[in-house]
Amino acid sequence: MARSPHRASALLVASCLLLAVAGINAQQSILQVIEAANLTLLAAGIRVSGLEGALNNTAGPNITLFAPTDAALLAMTAALGTDPTTLVGLGAAVAPIFQYHALTTPYLAADIPTGDTPVPTLNAGLNLTVSKAANGSVVVRSVGSDANVILTDLTAGGSVVHVIDAVLLPVYTTIASAAARNPQLSSLLSAVSSAGLATTLSNPNLTATVFAPVNAAFNASLPYITAINASVPDILTYHVLPTRVPAAAVPNVSTVVSTLNSKANLTVLRNGSAVTVTPVGATPATVIAADIPIGLNLPASAEPRSYVHLVNAVLLPFYTTVANAAERAGLTTLLAAVTADGSLLSAVTDPNFRGTVLAPSNDAFTRTLASLNVTAAQLLADKDNLRRILNAHIIPNAAVLSSQLTNNATVNTTGGAPLTVSINNGVVRFNAAKSSAKVVAADVSVGNGRAVVHVIDRVLLPAELTLPAPYVTVASAAQAAGLTTLLAAVTASDPQYLSTLSDPDFNGTVLAPTNGAFSALLNVLKLNATQLLADKANLRRILNAHIITPGAYLSSRLTNGMTLATTNGALGVSVNGTGVFFAAAKSSAKVVTPNVLAANAVVHTIDYVLIPADVTLTTGGDGGGGAAGMASPSVVTLLSSALAFVALFAFGRF
Repeated sequence: MARSPHRASALLVASCLLLAVAGINAQQSILQVIEAANLTLLAAGIRVSGLEGALNNTAGPNITLFAPTDAALLAMTAALGTDPTTLVGLGAAVAPIFQYHALTTPYLAADIPTGDTPVPTLNAGLNLTVSKAANGSVVVRSVGSDANVILTDLTAGGSVVHVIDAVLLPVYTTIASAAARNPQLSSLLSAVSSAGLATTLSNPNLTATVFAPVNAAFNASLPYITAINASVPDILTYHVLPTRVPAAAVPNVSTVVSTLNSKANLTVLRNGSAVTVTPVGATPATVIAADIPIGLNLPASAEPRSYVHLVNAVLLPFYTTVANAAERAGLTTLLAAVTADGSLLSAVTDPNFRGTVLAPSNDAFTRTLASLNVTAAQLLADKDNLRRILNAHIIPNAAVLSSQLTNNATVNTTGGAPLTVSINNGVVRFNAAKSSAKVVAADVSVGNGRAVVHVIDRVLLPAELTLPAPYVTVASAAQAAGLTTLLAAVTASDPQYLSTLSDPDFNGTVLAPTNGAFSALLNVLKLNATQLLADKANLRRILNAHIITPGAYLSSRLTNGMTLATTNGALGVSVNGTGVFFAAAKSSAKVVTPNVLAANAVVHTIDYVLIPADVTLTTGGDGGGGAAGMASPSVVTLLSSALAFVALFAFGRF
């Protein structure tokens, strides 16, 4: 039978060794036997590693030493991306490698049992497997390599030396080698090869940490990965950290770490000895075998250069379901609402769902509950209205990115309620019948683009909602209340009022004089509306005295004697058995309609116009007159109405 080149080479080396050891004295020390056999690199390593005292002592403990040839040591250091000089230069730090070659019991070749036998080594906690075939040949298997015994039974006192053709490594030479030698990682190894990453992971100088899914985890995820046409390289690089992190170095608080996939991070957490890895998508993975060592951190130390941790789930760098995205974003109120309704639960948890979801933040729900004057429990119990609201947030059958939206476009929702899109200076807003919401986090991809989520800052309220709903803006509230004189005043004054009162994000309190309040003021001053609206400076001062910002002050928050700052002066508040009153420098007004909700603001309709100290209106008559210093019924109402009208017009809702 023809011999393999490798076997022939081993026989040649063995023949040379037989000649070299012919004169070995059985009473020599292990080190002397090694030197007599011309295993010079091994002898040099033993001398610098601190093992010389033990292995150069004929009276020491009896052991079995598997002694690699010089050629084996040269091949090993090359595989680790280094050389024998660098390795030996570490001194005592390399002792664990040489200790890994020594068994705690002396075994002659004839004493080795047939079959596979695990045996402890002087490297505490690490075993070798000695495999003896029926024909007497012996193979020694280590963590990172296998070696053939090519010369047996060199005795040194009561100890035995067997010469081997490879170095027994307590580490894997590369990450790819770890996957190849570990049966639990065969599926991962196949994916690495198909993705073209084998060369990268075969680099002995690569420093990294790999969370490696075992076969069961990888095979369970493969159908889904295939179905959504996910990028395998993106997924695989998401399992690799660009630094070496042993399990003990994982923080005991949730910590975000970067990966070789620049598009997504992982979150890691250690609780005692248990390590959890939370990806963007799918479920967290648990480390089931930690600290598999890769290479040597040469030339700095003999510590592993990299680590592999086996995990029980594939880490996906994208959300797998809408519920997964909502959970990771902390949208707990939305998830509670979906769970309470039930009709949409299957859709948001379905990895095959196609569509666009507008997801209100927790703050959005808090504001809506306050504006509707209901509690979370009440809304969740009101199944019909809850379903109407949730359906108004789903655009079915298409993942619509923000870049695909156009100004004034109309989109239909699952519930049939249309939404109007408005885009201003890059800000995207969705407008429903009874509310408007701004996109605060756009284009959250789900299922590798199968669905998309846009986080919004308000809850969208459709027309068919039977709960009392707030107005979209202060301007819309004024228009609905018929405050036409106020709207005219706003239109005539500074355009800034238009943008303020038409902004759904405006947070403040507006005191809105009625039409009658403005009429009374005009009568007292003997002016007509045209004259008042033409006095831009005084008109602006009056309007500013009716706007309190920030802060939406419901009547329940107002207390007797408090002072509130407006954009032009302060107002005193009086609360008594007859009502709530606001007092400016030159007039006062009573609240006639409190707590008109307008998104993030509140409007109180008042019966007089508030005149601040810096207003210089005079009575009209034939054009002359005196200063307006009495309590007057409602310049502010006229001004506020105009402002509201302009705001509404700009917002495009009326």
